[in-house]
Amino acid sequence: MNDNQDRLMDQMIEEAARKNGPPDLRAKIMAAASNQSAPRNTGKLIALPQRRVRVLPIAITAIAALIVLTVLANIDFVRDLVTRANNGTRAQSASAPSTGSGPAGFSGNAPAPAEPKSVKAPDVSDGSAFPPANESPQEQPKPDQPKPDEPLKPDEVRKPEEKPPEERKPDGEVEKPRQPEETQPKETPRKEPAVIANVLGKPKLKLRYAEHEAWSEHDGAALKSGVQLQARGYVDLTLTSGALMRISGEVVLSGDGGKLESSMLKDELYFDNRGCNQPLTIISQKLRAELKDGAALFSESPGALEIACLDGEVSTSAGVVAAGSMKRLTARGLGAAKPFAMDRTLTEIPARVLLREDFDQEPKGGLYGGVIEKGVAMAKGHAEFVAFRFNPTLTVLPRMALRFSVRCSRAKRLQLELFEQGNDQPWLIHLTPKQGEWVEVTVKFDDLRLRDKPAARLAADTLLRNFKLYVEGETDASLEIDWVEFVRLGPGE
Repeated sequence: MNDNQDRLMDQMIEEAARKNGPPDLRAKIMAAASNQSAPRNTGKLIALPQRRVRVLPIAITAIAALIVLTVLANIDFVRDLVTRANNGTRAQSASAPSTGSGPAGFSGNAPAPAEPKSVKAPDVSDGSAFPPANESPQEQPKPDQPKPDEPLKPDEVRKPEEKPPEERKPDGEVEKPRQPEETQPKETPRKEPAVIANVLGKPKLKLRYAEHEAWSEHDGAALKSGVQLQARGYVDLTLTSGALMRISGEVVLSGDGGKLESSMLKDELYFDNRGCNQPLTIISQKLRAELKDGAALFSESPGALEIACLDGEVSTSAGVVAAGSMKRLTARGLGAAKPFAMDRTLTEIPARVLLREDFDQEPKGGLYGGVIEKGVAMAKGHAEFVAFRFNPTLTVLPRMALRFSVRCSRAKRLQLELFEQGNDQPWLIHLTPKQGEWVEVTVKFDDLRLRDKPAARLAADTLLRNFKLYVEGETDASLEIDWVEFVRLGPGE
């Protein structure tokens, strides 16, 4: 092969690769090359100098030509690959039309196939790199892409996912923005005020529980913490702790069974909490006093608080007021002590009940003498008795007394016995009852005598353990007890 043939071959390969070029003149060129003597319109042919055959460029050119021819021969296979890739992604890109121009034979709206990554040119020395025209190469999945969907059946088109139709609003209606859910704080249950006292009798008493409320007449209900009282005359209260209070004027009471606070607005207040474990704090004109265990009378005066201590002691920021004395508390401190004098407020104060048995049921400590019938404890016969135990003991207080309602028949004498803890000798007294009538008997503890020590007296804070009442008389003598109560007498008794 000469130089002219080399040039012609190069030009043919280039035209075949580009698929465009001048008209096919191969026949004419080959005829002109075989007949060197034939005349040419362009002039006389000049013999070209001989040069070395270029083997490497020729081999590369031949390989490129083979690749181009192979691609052209398998153009249908390439189209099938592109169609599969297009169908696999059509469902995902159905709502996003493509804007680029695709290859020939594809619609301008079809999505363009993904650009393949560059791969190393295969070895064509043995021709094994190219499969036959009627055999499709195996697809190799790409490591960075998900596995392709299952191939579609012939004439099958993958439908895009159907979305529910949006609800259209009527013309002119504006969609309101969604309001956040209201979160209301959980309401803490309101604590019910504690019951602190009951009113004795039916006095003239008004009350209210707030400043904005109107005054109302007391209807007999129990008093609760925070009550404001307005008394006309004297009103006596029994507290749930067992303490006793007398008020005159206006006061505000608050607290519970463990403590009590009284704001004195005017007039007087008497309080007895001996043995109750319920301290009382008095507040008057920014002056404070506390009675922990005892009895005292508090009286308001302009700029001062008069304190009369009957039992125990009253403490203030300026000092204490001892039992049996009176002092005046002001912003400057406590005044000089004065001897206690009975005040009219202390007269006719009711007795404070410490323990009561009505015999509607057996006493809590247990009945060990007599029987109970229809709410009455009874004993029949000479030297018989009614007896019960305390639960577990009863503490002796100053001004303490025993009261009971009794009826006797054919009885000459009654003998009352109280036993203190740790002593078998009773504290006793003999009584002469009326025959056949219900009578109330009061026995002060100061009148009791110890059997073997007649000069002894029952002291405060002594612990008693039981009650016993004997009947002495005829063999058919009888004793009936309706109720028994142990009380602390008022200051005037």
